[in-house]
Amino acid sequence: MEFQNAADTVARDRHTPPEGVSAMRLNNRGRYAVSAILELAVDPDNHPRSLSSIARNQAISTSYLEQIFRQLREAGLVTSVLGARGGYRLSRAADRITVSDVLLAVDEQLTTKGCKDDGITHCRLEGPCNCHRLWSAVDTLFRKALHKVTLQDVLDGTINLPQVD
Repeated sequence: MEFQNAADTVARDRHTPPEGVSAMRLNNRGRYAVSAILELAVDPDNHPRSLSSIARNQAISTSYLEQIFRQLREAGLVTSVLGARGGYRLSRAADRITVSDVLLAVDEQLTTKGCKDDGITHCRLEGPCNCHRLWSAVDTLFRKALHKVTLQDVLDGTINLPQVD
């Protein structure tokens, strides 16, 4: 009987974390944006790349990628080059673009989605829950890490995240 009630609850709330559980995840748009812009960052000469070649390499639809690159261009992270050999290239060096720059450009929320007091609705309690300080600390580390890691760090495999003492 208890198992059935638990199964019903999981089925009903499978996308809402249980009380006190954080949901740290990126949506597809954010992940695709990082993967796609890394395709540009790989080229040290910063030649323009067509969206169709990036879409093919990343298995992302070209129309969806157009939306993402419009946002990246509006944020000043990429520039478009017209012409037969045109496409997109980075607006500045890969070591001057952070992962958070990319995610924020495509409206990704840099949060662990932990507590109602932080504007998140997953917490089922009024006021701060018992885990509030925990999720706030995790949230801070998550944002610091994404603000610190550049595209060049990702390419070089030198991702040095803030240490937890």
